[in-house]
Amino acid sequence: MRDMAKVVTLEKVIPMHQKERIVCAQFVETAYEVIIPKEGANPGALYAFIEADSILPAAPAWEFLRKRCFREDLNGFLIKPMKMGAKDLNGEKGEPVRSWGLAIPIGELPLAKNVISKLKPNDDLTEALGILKYEPVNDASPTRGQSKSAYPKWVKFCLHNPLLRWAGRIWMAGHQNTCGGFPTEIISRSDETTIQNMKWALEKFAESDVIITPKFEGQSSSIIPVLSKNKKKITGVYPCSRNNAYKLKCKNDFWDTFNCYDVGRKIKDFFKKTGIALVIQAEQIGPGIQNNIYCLPQTEWRIYTIKNAITGTQMQYDQAESAARELGIPMVGVLARGKMKDFFPDVETAVKWAENKYWTYKDGKFIADYVPKDGEVLWKDYFQWEGVVVRTVDYDKDKGIGCSFKIKNLEYASVGLPKIAAACKNLLAIKE
Repeated sequence: MRDMAKVVTLEKVIPMHQKERIVCAQFVETAYEVIIPKEGANPGALYAFIEADSILPAAPAWEFLRKRCFREDLNGFLIKPMKMGAKDLNGEKGEPVRSWGLAIPIGELPLAKNVISKLKPNDDLTEALGILKYEPVNDASPTRGQSKSAYPKWVKFCLHNPLLRWAGRIWMAGHQNTCGGFPTEIISRSDETTIQNMKWALEKFAESDVIITPKFEGQSSSIIPVLSKNKKKITGVYPCSRNNAYKLKCKNDFWDTFNCYDVGRKIKDFFKKTGIALVIQAEQIGPGIQNNIYCLPQTEWRIYTIKNAITGTQMQYDQAESAARELGIPMVGVLARGKMKDFFPDVETAVKWAENKYWTYKDGKFIADYVPKDGEVLWKDYFQWEGVVVRTVDYDKDKGIGCSFKIKNLEYASVGLPKIAAACKNLLAIKE
């Protein structure tokens, strides 16, 4: 799991319009902004910055978060981003303040004094604070169509609970031959880092060509070919969720979509034709997944990564698109191409750019890069993307080439999936 909390240095505070007790804080080590109490907010002070989607344990130290953050189903406090107020520009109302997490002076952390005294900037606090990363249930385990004999009730309960998921996975490893851990030796899990944690990339890759794609709201799905020892034959193909591999056929969403696309046969045919064994990563969207906010009648894939299992090399976007076309599976699509510096000279510009990318349906047709018309209303006639993904054209994660990051939209998170799904159904006049 990536770092969800770390020590940061307060760089400066920005007054908030008509707010006397709180300020907008900026830090040296990260580009995240966050709202903190004005009292004691002195530049140079050390804080613990806890990212959104962190789950803090149910403990007295975090009780002040109960009203806004406590989740019974998680038995903890889920940190979410929010917009609140605006920056103050010489008495005038400025840009809205985007608070991307929680920041606490290190002296107020529920840690021993001798531990706090040794903390320094960039130290990881995730494990020390008992933080878990929130994962949608669909990415954690299969939940549909499994028999009681395959998944006892207590195992299902554990797999649905982030705090107990480890126990469920131990059972799976010992009793379930259809499952196993994600094959990281073949391809890395998909988990993009946010731009606020990679602000250095905007300068380092300023001259690099980039491809910008929408970030679909779904669940991660990977398709893995099994090669013979001499790598001259594909002996099998199986699907994976973000964390689990399903090597034998079973009844779940991943195998259902796998069979719907007939992707096992297609990957074998592609290998016979080209000698390339395709490893595919896609976002799985549709009924039962993240409220089905795109209102699809059946589950679909949107491919974002294809890798050659023989060479271990990741295909560039245009190569991947060509392979995907032959497989009959859509790619995520491209919103823009060009030089990094022309799109994103700084983090603030990057966030604003992503916030102005929309999708909608017109005459029943999905439009991925929609430009709103006068009089149309956001979250009614058109919808903001969850975010965008930016990759240099030469990006290869497993070989450490190029860079990739996501830019998330805070307003999207604050609206929530149920409301977005309901608005989409209303736009398409879909009746329950």
